[in-house]
Amino acid sequence: MAQPATPSYGNRNFVHQPLAAPAPKLPKALTSEREMQIIALVAEGLKNSDIAGVVGTSEHVVKNQLRSIYDKLGMWNRVELALWYEARREQGSF
Repeated sequence: MAQPATPSYGNRNFVHQPLAAPAPKLPKALTSEREMQIIALVAEGLKNSDIAGVVGTSEHVVKNQLRSIYDKLGMWNRVELALWYEARREQGSF
């Protein structure tokens, strides 16, 4: 019997795909000043609790804002967000 072309786990077949290209620059209306401040602080490596202290809000609010930012940018985590921010900062897109 021939081996399947892709790994199979139960009902799922997984195909290895390259990482997605960076998200395009968003119009200013999609990212508020507060969101950009939070993105910059994430890129600096701050924890949610530290970001909350700098921004002057609760950690819970920061978590909610990060979820909203991830959804807007089509990202899954803070590493992707930090890389996205650094790429745009180097290009002078902000």
